[in-house]
Amino acid sequence: MREPGEDSSDQSLDQSLEQSLELPLEQQIADLRVRLQMQRQLIAIKLIRRPGKRRFRYPRSTVMRFLVRHPTMTLNLLTRMATLLVNATVLRPRKPPHERTEEEQEKA
Repeated sequence: MREPGEDSSDQSLDQSLEQSLELPLEQQIADLRVRLQMQRQLIAIKLIRRPGKRRFRYPRSTVMRFLVRHPTMTLNLLTRMATLLVNATVLRPRKPPHERTEEEQEKA
């Protein structure tokens, strides 16, 4: 029997559960899929960005979290890596003249 304080939504849920158990298994599966899809849509609606909130979502990756928390160090690291790449391409050591091929000698 039902308790006097129990609300009607619990009763209707129990009734729908009892009715769904009487249905064939395929129909129960289809009904559950529909319910899951509705719940997913409801969650998606609740998670939609609101205009007042920041648009940036916090990164999941541990490395990205670290880089976001330390912007100065990140910028310094990127600057050093860019400098290293530029120096490696611009200032790469040249072969001595006696080791160069004819094509390299013509370019120089």
